[in-house]
Amino acid sequence: MGNYKYAIRNRLFPCSAWERCFTLLICLLFYLLAPPAESAFLDKPGVRPQGMGGAFVARADDTSAGLWNPAGLAQLKQSEIVASYSTLYTGLDEDNLSRTYLGYTLPVHWSGALGLNFIRLQSPLYSETTVLFSYSQRLRNLYLGANVKGLFANFSENEYTQIDPLFQRYGRLTKGVSFDLGVLLKISDAFSVGLAAQNLNQPNLALEEGAESILPREIKTGISFRFGQVYPSLDFTWRDTTIRDKQDINIHFGVETLLPRDVSLRTGINLYELTAGASYRVQSASGEFQIDYAFNHPMPFEFDVFDRAQEPLTGTSGSHQFSLSVRFDNFLQLVGTKPTTETVATRPTPRLHDITSEQPAAGAETDIASYQQILRGDKGNIDAHYHLGQLFAKAGQYQDAIQHLKRAVTLAPNVPKYRYALAVLYEQYGNITGRRTWYNKAIIEFEKTHMLDENYKDVSAKIKVMSKK
Repeated sequence: MGNYKYAIRNRLFPCSAWERCFTLLICLLFYLLAPPAESAFLDKPGVRPQGMGGAFVARADDTSAGLWNPAGLAQLKQSEIVASYSTLYTGLDEDNLSRTYLGYTLPVHWSGALGLNFIRLQSPLYSETTVLFSYSQRLRNLYLGANVKGLFANFSENEYTQIDPLFQRYGRLTKGVSFDLGVLLKISDAFSVGLAAQNLNQPNLALEEGAESILPREIKTGISFRFGQVYPSLDFTWRDTTIRDKQDINIHFGVETLLPRDVSLRTGINLYELTAGASYRVQSASGEFQIDYAFNHPMPFEFDVFDRAQEPLTGTSGSHQFSLSVRFDNFLQLVGTKPTTETVATRPTPRLHDITSEQPAAGAETDIASYQQILRGDKGNIDAHYHLGQLFAKAGQYQDAIQHLKRAVTLAPNVPKYRYALAVLYEQYGNITGRRTWYNKAIIEFEKTHMLDENYKDVSAKIKVMSKK
């Protein structure tokens, strides 16, 4: 995050009718909040990317992607709501700077996603708002995205604004609209490249008619890698403005590590800050909940190589940022009663089959119908999804098989047999289609199985074999 003093100066929906109503309700909430709200126009929220030093343009895989690179939103396979609160630059005298962020992503047909974001930045003297609408579309390994942003800047009412002729004539609120574009190319599951161009039209947010307060155009580009469960990212930011006769640029580096037991750690650095963060995720049958924290501290020393445009921010002990994210497939299931814990084993159970068998067993259609009946009464039944995946695979219905096995993994991410079954399915589908993408997916799931239980079946041998394909 840069110096905030500089920033303030210058068939579509694959869901039920209830879920469509919920989406419209979210849109209405954003609309009602927009006029009095505030948001940093240049500095961006998002606890995960902030914990990585702002290196996120090539990762961009959660709702905050709309702020960093809108192309990444199509990577989300579930609806997601995120709420965040941050206390910024604690210790600065009389500033009391805070930021509130609310985001929502809805996956749609044609491998796309819609995003809504609301950010409010507030200090005692000044406030900013951004209300952002995003759309992202996936085209094989290429992701494209665009934003339309409503910008609102408001000066607080005080003794000065009450008597100043400028505010008496033009009021205390100025607003504008800006546009962003983003591109994300996933060269492989272990390497991606991102590019985002923001504020393309460079809106003028000056309060006085005839004056200029141009929001500078910003270009961000970056790369992201994966080494096992470690994800390093490197970004470069250029803004079409100079400060103290120096070009405003920044270089960001961050690393995120996924640990067992649904814990993630991250750290980062850029020309102005040192950062760190952590996440804890809780899985349930109705959805997934994640708590994130990030700490940003101004760079405590000067670089000899880079002559920074913005002055170092001193007199602060840093920024603390918190967020809560919720991911879900069905909103009614998320807010309703918890699914029964009864498993398929305690019910009249259809015959079970091995996913590796070549032909569907006799009576497979009856078995499929039986498990589908179970899921109509209990959509969170893990074993029903697991066995349906096996049955659909043997019947050659691979897309349905993938859907159900992925659901079983989502509901029980720490059970090796579900991940192993999904990996085997990806491998089989890769053999049929001849596409390397499915082999890469299989390798990832085999590696995750190995992390959970290194002795599970022949997973070590599978990883070696798959790496050679």
